[in-house]
Amino acid sequence: MGTTAAEPATEPDVDRLRTAMVARLKEQGSLCSPEIEAAFLAVPRERFAPEADPVEVYRHNEVVVTRRGADGRATSSISAPWLQAEMLAHAALRPAERVLEVGSGGYNAALIAEIVSTQGAVTTVDIDPFVTERARRFLTETGYGDVRVVLADAADLPDALGPFDAIIVTVGVWDAAPAWIDRLVPGGWLVVPLRFGGITRSITFVRDDRGRLLGHHPTVCGFVAAQGGCAHSEQEVSSGRSALPGPSCGRASPLGTASLSTPSICG
Repeated sequence: MGTTAAEPATEPDVDRLRTAMVARLKEQGSLCSPEIEAAFLAVPRERFAPEADPVEVYRHNEVVVTRRGADGRATSSISAPWLQAEMLAHAALRPAERVLEVGSGGYNAALIAEIVSTQGAVTTVDIDPFVTERARRFLTETGYGDVRVVLADAADLPDALGPFDAIIVTVGVWDAAPAWIDRLVPGGWLVVPLRFGGITRSITFVRDDRGRLLGHHPTVCGFVAAQGGCAHSEQEVSSGRSALPGPSCGRASPLGTASLSTPSICG
């Protein structure tokens, strides 16, 4: 049976839901930046998930699944607002920056576009043509048609893409693709959900002028698994469910010498 679209909420309703979501994010400490707050108030989240109930779409701690595979597992989603807010803060975005998003959906790219302003440039990449077509359509309809939507395997980025001041990955991976590090400017930020020890943590890496990576803000989270060159699988073993790493995304891991610290996001 197909999914029945929810009745559209009126504009005052979604405005109220959006304002309430932002208030909840601020209350729990996930939203500390005026620039990110303004982006969350400006971008109509419900327009990127028109088949979903707006009440659910605007829950501050809920993921909105937008596509599932044949096995029923989610293959694309709009991340929970609390996690999006924290990852955007960790990326330290500023006006006029060039930003790459790995894993499309449209909404997060629109938030990024609001933050970097019309002086910046946002590119979002996904391997699934259903996802890129949907993202491109929703971005255009909501006034963010300048966001560049690219159909590609992010493990092997097209040569024309980059360099970037920040890269935000919104799919779960075992490792950072060397292509991402190659396209990141010195001083640039890479926010990536890494799965190790059976747990996914979003970690923010900054690249210094010697190409080394310093990690910050390990945040336990969940993301749909990457497809293509950065795909990984999980395998059942006799002692329980165990995540077994697949091959690195391309060349030898660029994270082999990374170090990690844990400062707070709000000062």
